[in-house]
Amino acid sequence: MRSDLTEARLAALDRTDFKRPGVGMLDKLSTRHFCCLAFSIASLLVFHTPLTSVLALSLGDERYRHIPVVPLISAFLIRSERERIFRVRQWRPGLGAVLLAAAVPLAILPGQVFLSNADIALFSGVLATILVWIAGFVFCYGTQAFRSALFSFCFLLLAVPLPTRWLDQIAFGLQEGSAEASYVLFKILGVPVLRDGLHFSLPGVNIEIAQQCSGINSSLALFIAGLLSAYLFLRFTWSKALLIAVMVPLLIAKNALRIVTISWLAVYVSRDYLYGNLHHHGGPLFALVGLALLLFSVTALRRAELWLSQRTLRGRLNCGATETVIEDAAQLR
Repeated sequence: MRSDLTEARLAALDRTDFKRPGVGMLDKLSTRHFCCLAFSIASLLVFHTPLTSVLALSLGDERYRHIPVVPLISAFLIRSERERIFRVRQWRPGLGAVLLAAAVPLAILPGQVFLSNADIALFSGVLATILVWIAGFVFCYGTQAFRSALFSFCFLLLAVPLPTRWLDQIAFGLQEGSAEASYVLFKILGVPVLRDGLHFSLPGVNIEIAQQCSGINSSLALFIAGLLSAYLFLRFTWSKALLIAVMVPLLIAKNALRIVTISWLAVYVSRDYLYGNLHHHGGPLFALVGLALLLFSVTALRRAELWLSQRTLRGRLNCGATETVIEDAAQLR
């Protein structure tokens, strides 16, 4: 039999709302959805300038192509988990108003202070828009629902366009890491190589790890896939954090594999590989290699989670904690 505490917890979770007697229609979930939708439409009208600018930026610069997809993924995650997210809900107008007030400086000040820096103004404008959406969500559904949807809103921050200078710094870091990893791979393969920073001298071939070789576009897509994989397929915080930490060396390894493969073919097969389709259009092929490495990492961490959970269950069985073990076993299934 379950304990009284467990029964009370389940009874609390079965409640569909925290409401006062007599509130009536205002507590219906459809009313909350309508209110949140109206709030979102109003925010789109108010922030149409930064939103249309970031949409144009995503269409014109491939480094920002992911931005229109991010809100769709966030909305899909919230919808797919709506029963859990909206199980407990409250009207929180006070906290919603505080968050809304916090978005005002982000929306107004950058346009006044950074008139000559469009990147910063766009960054702050989109960030303010997301903060307004969070304020509307908290206003309509409360803090418990927001905590349940926390990952979806944190994921939404990927739609904020980073300033070009920041992206260049990230790309340079990937260049440096890819150069280091490529040098190690050349040594492992026994390819004669001399290195000077980002420049490599191979037999009959000189190459440079240019910014395009940083693979920032495919790296960003793979990083997003890693975040989603950690959220959807892993259970424990430590395994999620470990997967995200592994993503950086995985991205660098994927870039280095592409650089070394093309360079090795240019040295030992034909120099035409430096100018062929594998060099200029081989990104998707090596992105598949990165996805395979990501899949391997997720599978290994899932097995580690299962092993650790089974070991914990056996330990509790030995200690006689039968009730807790039964509940944990049901969760694992």
